[in-house]
Parts: sequence; structure tokens; C-alpha cells
Amino acid sequence: WSSLNDAVVHNQIIVDCCSPNDYQYKKIIFEKTHFKLINPALFGFIDFEGVFHVLTSSELHHQEANNWCGDKLFMNMWVADPYIRTYDACVFKPKLPCSDKLYNLWNDFGVGKEGDISVIQGVLMTLCDNDKNVFNYVERWVATMLQFPSRKTETCIIFQSDVQGAGKDTYGNFICSIMGREYSSNILDAVNEVFGRFNSQHRKRIFLKFEEAPFIENKLHREMFKALISCKTKEYEEKGHPSITLDCYFNIMMTTNNKVPALLEDKERRMVLIKCSEEKIGQHEYWKNVHKVLDTQEAKDAYLHYLLNLDLTGWNAREDRPITKFYEETKLASRPYHARFFQDQIYDDETALKEIGIFGRDLIKIVQKSNSKLAELSETTFGRDCNQYIQAGAIVKIRANKGMKYKLIPDKMEAYLVQKGWWNDF
Repeated sequence: WSSLNDAVVHNQIIVDCCSPNDYQYKKIIFEKTHFKLINPALFGFIDFEGVFHVLTSSELHHQEANNWCGDKLFMNMWVADPYIRTYDACVFKPKLPCSDKLYNLWNDFGVGKEGDISVIQGVLMTLCDNDKNVFNYVERWVATMLQFPSRKTETCIIFQSDVQGAGKDTYGNFICSIMGREYSSNILDAVNEVFGRFNSQHRKRIFLKFEEAPFIENKLHREMFKALISCKTKEYEEKGHPSITLDCYFNIMMTTNNKVPALLEDKERRMVLIKCSEEKIGQHEYWKNVHKVLDTQEAKDAYLHYLLNLDLTGWNAREDRPITKFYEETKLASRPYHARFFQDQIYDDETALKEIGIFGRDLIKIVQKSNSKLAELSETTFGRDCNQYIQAGAIVKIRANKGMKYKLIPDKMEAYLVQKGWWNDF
């Protein structure tokens, strides 16, 4: 066809003129929701809710087992037709140009409508402990998802409160309601819903909100979680079907009551930690009114319109990441064993490590004795961990008759620990 309009007109003529039992009539109706994929060798299907699925040949034949064109099965005719609706592959490219040979899973959020946004902004300001800088960051973070869904923020926002009732889930749940379940998800069971093998439900997700994700205790899940924040592609598998690799645009928010919600390593640049204000705890009438307003379509349309028109010129999620007091406290709580040990040595008046030094084999025994969890610490690992202190001049190596001694230089050690954010002022 010379244009898409020509094809639409042609199809409409067939629909108007043909019997519903004719193959061409059924083909046009069928291909509104079904198509063939070349790679992988499957069939695509859009259900009545607009959700994309993949089907094997046997599943498709089973689905259409009672669909006849006279004395012939429709499916036998359709799969033999060289002109059926076909795509080379399935892709997910939000607001990006896409070849006609590829099926793009992206639709759109809509544009919203200008209106009152004071209620949701009041909620967010409370969650940000009335810190305008943090408030602005969160709004621009969400606006980036909506204005540029193909541009990952590569940071994770974590709202924390020590007790229930601070409303920390309200804002994220409201964003989920704006984006719809097609592009967002509230994750209650991360291990099975996200890290499990069958994860096809997330292939179109742009926003993932985790509730009480147990990433601290499990190192594997902790690493998988961090990878989600910055990964560019991801494999998605539906039970019984080959996996499909698509571009990944996850942006992640988490809410938690854990006092230490993340282990912040020295070079960690992905986490934004926000301790929520508890000023609204127990104010049941306030929250009742908040949820009544936020449940309306007017509130959703108003905030969507506002965020889509928020100026993001020069803003960068990584570079403008706020370092909150709570972030600093969490980083201190995450400091490595050797930082804790060496700070203790500075205050230990009887330690020989400051005066004459200690042989390496003796030093590691002292370290292990200071922390029962370090019983399996090897000399190789400890030596590697100590190397940074040697390079900084905080520890010097002294050759002795029975081997090499390590000597601590208190002022340089303190300066280095402060520089790394590992110094605890008690």
C-alpha cells in the first residue's frame, strides 16, 4: 500500500462488504490483536485489557480451535497466508522512533489536565521532612520518568520511617495510579515477583515501587537490586516460552521501616535516602481526606499535567542527588569492619599498633577477636583491605627480624576515615 490510510480504507471495504465467515473478514478482525513474530518464533497477542502476551503455535491453534471459515479452520489458512501481519521482533522503546518492522510495546501516559495539586504536594513535603531541596529532587525524578521514559534516572529513592503511619507509601502508590499497571508496579514480594525466573509481567515497567524489600540480609538479592537501578537491557521469560531481551527502563523507589535500609559502599552513587517526617502519624482524618482526593481522576490528571510540564533543563538525577543527613548516618552504619577496627585502635591507649607496630599474622588475630563474624577472614583479604590505608599513609609497614610490622599513624588514620565518611564521632 502506498500509505497507511490506503490500507485502512481497503480493510474497511472488506469489513463492509464481506460476510463475517469469510477469511479476509476474519483476518482483519483477528490481526487487530494478533500477529506473527520472527525472532523469537512466536505469536503476539494483545488481550482485552491491552496487555501483551506471547503464544506458541500450539497455543494459538488451541485458542482458535473453533474458528472456522466454511469447512476450513481459520488458523490453518492464516498461518499459510504469506501476507499476514508480521514483525521481525518485539521491542520496548518509550517515546522513541521505531521501525515499522518492529512491534513497539509502548503506548503513552496521556497529557493530563491542569488542576489543583496541593494535596499530593503536601504529602510529598511531609515525606521529605519539609526539605524543599529533597522535595524538588523527588518531583523532578518522577517528571523525568514521564517526560523522558526512555531515560533511566539510575538512582533509587528510599523513603524510611521508624514506625508505621507516616504515609510513606502514599506518594509512590499515587504515581503508580497515574502511570497505570501497564507501566508501574507496587512490589510486595521482590524475591518472586522481580528476581524470580518468570518475570514477563515487568517487561513494560518504567516505575517499580518496592515495599520492605529485604535486600540487607541477602547479598545476592542486594546485588541484583542494585543492578536493576542501572541495567540497560533485561531478559523476560513467560512460563513455557523462550525469553525475550528488551531494553530496560526501570526507575526504582522503595519504602521501609528498616533503620539501615541499604548498605552504602564507598563508591555508591545510586541511593537517595530520605527519612520521613512523623508529624502526620495518627492524624486519621487528614489521611482519610488525602486518600479521598488522590483517588479522583481530577487529582491524577492535574499532577500528570504538572509533571509533564515541569522544567527539567540542566537537571541530572545522578549529579543533583541530595546527600541527606539520613544518608550520611546510613553510610556510617554501613562502614566496613576495618574502618571500625582502626578507629577503635586510635582510642586504645594500650595498643602496640600505634607505638611499635604489630606483625601481620598477629594483627589479623586481633581483628578477628574484635568481631566474631570475621572468623573466616583470610590474610589475603585483610591485606587487600589494608592496602588503601598504606597508600594514604595511615598505616606504614616496618621491616623487622621476624617479618613485616604494621604501624598505625593516628592523625593520618583519622583524616582518612573522615574523608571516606567512615569516622564515627560517637
